[in-house]
Amino acid sequence: KGFAIPGRTALRDAELSVWKEDYFQAALKWDPDVVVICLGANDCWPAIWQEHGGKFKKDLGDIVAAFARRPSRPRIWLATPMPFFIPADRFPGNVQLKILEDETVPAVKEVAAVAGVGVIDLHKPMQGRRELFFPDGVHSNPAGAARMAERVWEAVEPAVAEARAR
Repeated sequence: KGFAIPGRTALRDAELSVWKEDYFQAALKWDPDVVVICLGANDCWPAIWQEHGGKFKKDLGDIVAAFARRPSRPRIWLATPMPFFIPADRFPGNVQLKILEDETVPAVKEVAAVAGVGVIDLHKPMQGRRELFFPDGVHSNPAGAARMAERVWEAVEPAVAEARAR
């Protein structure tokens, strides 16, 4: 079951935080066997990151912990955000791309390592694959979404099979 709402952040104090959404509580109450969390793309926008970025690892770690405490004891993966293909004239110096690659993606991997959960790398396999994105250079097109789904399924399929067998 999917509980995602586009444009949300892991950052608790950001305006469009996942923490402020009813669907986040609904996802926790659903008590899943398998959880894939993909946050960070909206956290790295310069104004958001400048104000709240220092709390990203803690807030993302708290999301992982909230799911880990569920009675179902789900298997959890953090997915790295996909790359951006935003024209440099939209954001001089492509600041958000630098934040994404230099800070956000490594932070997701660090949180996963500390929490002992899996990582699904959606960033590296999509680098240089502009054809998998809509003209905005941010959102995946149907071919990109299919590639993303394949990567996720490759990671979680064994856990899904195990949960179905129970």
